[in-house]
Amino acid sequence: MKQYKKYLLLAVLISMTMMSSLLISQRNFSIESIIPSGLRAHRLGFSSIYVINLPGRTDRRVRMQELASFLGLNFVFHDAVSFLDVDFPMRRNTSGTTVNLMKNATLACFFSHREVYEQIIQRGDKYALILEDDIDMEFDIRERMNSFWNITLPSEWHLVYFGHCNSPRSNPHQVESFGETIDSSTGLRRSVNPYCTHGYAVSQKGAQILLDQVVREPRSAIDVQIAWAIRKGQLQSYSVVPPWIVQSRDTPSDISKNWKELPQQPLNKSVLHRLETQAQK
Repeated sequence: MKQYKKYLLLAVLISMTMMSSLLISQRNFSIESIIPSGLRAHRLGFSSIYVINLPGRTDRRVRMQELASFLGLNFVFHDAVSFLDVDFPMRRNTSGTTVNLMKNATLACFFSHREVYEQIIQRGDKYALILEDDIDMEFDIRERMNSFWNITLPSEWHLVYFGHCNSPRSNPHQVESFGETIDSSTGLRRSVNPYCTHGYAVSQKGAQILLDQVVREPRSAIDVQIAWAIRKGQLQSYSVVPPWIVQSRDTPSDISKNWKELPQQPLNKSVLHRLETQAQK
């Protein structure tokens, strides 16, 4: 009889444990189901956050890892193409002509971003955020991105520039490089003449259009080539003004020799500044 009671008690305990686990899993499921998957996985609402980084630039990779850890984000590091790896076949277009005027570093940047577009398609990312490894961003980026996803976005967008730089290259007299305001609370506006590729989002359809129509072969720097496509109406693109992601301009550039002379855009609450302040304590 004692043995029977012992087994009965054990069975009751096991049953209670299983029911408790089931209730917990159901509770977690109901909570998780109302949170956007990207925010739940600390990806700011995106399927993936890619960081383009040269394997040899461990200084930048370490800092990006510190930034990700500080903000609780999950980065996918993509090994950039080195300018040392750019050879003659990579300079040939499908027409047979050779791109001789572009620097190896500019071509390497072009191919690095194109590889990420390919990865977006291969991984089936619905939306992806692409970062270069020399960026700084707003400290409250998670709250800002949450607001971004809550606004009524255009039904079909291909690109969103969270980081950009105005350029007078196409029209020296053009002061404003953005179009109509889509949402004043986030500063979302239609892109007209965006430059730089240090922080921008790409939808899966946008990645496919980029690969099929825009960056099949290099004709210019990748940001210039994308800007051409936007002006021609091939891509539906939007920009956040002022930008939430900027280039830090505090480490040597692998592309521009005059990186120290380039203007640095301000942020309201710089993540890197907070990291430096924390390190000094």
